[in-house]
Amino acid sequence: MKALAQGLKTPSCPHLESWLQYGRESLRQVREGFVINPLLPEHDQISQVNVLQQMQHIKSYPFVQKRLEAKKLRIHGWWFDIAQANVYCYEKERHQFVLIDEKRPG
Repeated sequence: MKALAQGLKTPSCPHLESWLQYGRESLRQVREGFVINPLLPEHDQISQVNVLQQMQHIKSYPFVQKRLEAKKLRIHGWWFDIAQANVYCYEKERHQFVLIDEKRPG
């Protein structure tokens, strides 16, 4: 996401360039003001917005919609902070990613 935010091209790595195209919409949204955690660097903000977009995308599949409607499926969004070795789960009610922590109940 850092490469995407900086507009870097990766001609020596076409597969990475192809994969990064899926983050372009997230980049656009962040730059237009949709931010979950303004304290994060831009590339992490883009990454978090991308998690939410992927959650929406998977809901577009009919077999997923059917299971969601029957309450046989729940979709969770996790964001990994690789630098800090932390995993966060998106909590819709709080509109934020919350650290998954052994100390946290439930």
